[in-house]
Amino acid sequence: MAIFDLAKAYAGGETPLQLQQISENNHIPRGYLLQIMRLLGMAGILYSARGSKGGYTLARHPSEISIGDVMRAINGPHAWLAQPNMPPLPSPLDTAWESALQEMMEVLDRKTFADLIPPS
Repeated sequence: MAIFDLAKAYAGGETPLQLQQISENNHIPRGYLLQIMRLLGMAGILYSARGSKGGYTLARHPSEISIGDVMRAINGPHAWLAQPNMPPLPSPLDTAWESALQEMMEVLDRKTFADLIPPS
């Protein structure tokens, strides 16, 4: 949701959004959001500017940032393949599960944040 807010601001030509504003808009605890924003910054999805007019902005156009990009930045490159506390599946089920997750990521890679912004 934070990236969605930043994509809408980017499309509207707005100045950077401050962490507190994003936190309040999406009911995300500020500390947790800061951790996520750092991961997204390290992934080159957004950047931050310090100072009174600072805040967060997207590093690329929303059409160049997919939902899959954000999911991998936050969860790691193979986060969907290994689920914590999940017992090992028999080989045919494991293969089917991995295939389904791979297809899901392909769909998320095709959907960009620009696709999510309603026309004005």
